[in-house]
Amino acid sequence: MTATISFDRVSDIYDATRGLPPSVSEQVTNTILKVVSATSYY
Repeated sequence: MTATISFDRVSDIYDATRGLPPSVSEQVTNTILKVVSATSYY
């Protein structure tokens, strides 16, 4: 039988390390929107 390991206690700390700084996040979002709008068909 496989043991179950719960990471619930550290999930908030882990999630906090996964984010981008606000300025970088905004740049990524803007780039994605540009690419999507340039390639989308109505």
